[in-house]
Amino acid sequence: MTKPHSFSQSQIFKLAIFMLFAYSAFSSCASGEFEYWNTTCLTGCVFPLVQSTNGAGEPSCVYPCASNEFLHYNGSCEASCPSPLIPTVEIDKQFCDIPCSGTNKYLFPDNTCGSSCTAPMQIAQARGAYFCNFTCDPTWTLYLNPFTAAWPRNRIGYIFIK
Repeated sequence: MTKPHSFSQSQIFKLAIFMLFAYSAFSSCASGEFEYWNTTCLTGCVFPLVQSTNGAGEPSCVYPCASNEFLHYNGSCEASCPSPLIPTVEIDKQFCDIPCSGTNKYLFPDNTCGSSCTAPMQIAQARGAYFCNFTCDPTWTLYLNPFTAAWPRNRIGYIFIK
């Protein structure tokens, strides 16, 4: 039977320093930062990207779509980016961005831009742009109201049917 090897305090200290150095070399982001898929580090992970953790348990920011899909402003992954949405490539990933800005900064479900987002719609934000989100009971159906003369200006042009 062989005698177990004993390590000196100096050897243990050197091993601990080596392990700390190796860990810090592989820990790519500072505290409070998110690691992105291309190993860059940023202080936030903004919707529609998904906050997660990497294999080391550190915060990461995940692109949830397949490489051939577009990540839409609402978090869905689609094969295309229909007009009027703007196809954008950022850090080698495809996004569908909201085209609205200025005084008509809110994107409505019918893909038009308007100046306000009133109840029952709620303002949501994605990648620095705004959209009016339908947040009612999922058993309800959202229809555009063809009788609203001011659509989509400052009145809601929707009919909700349960």
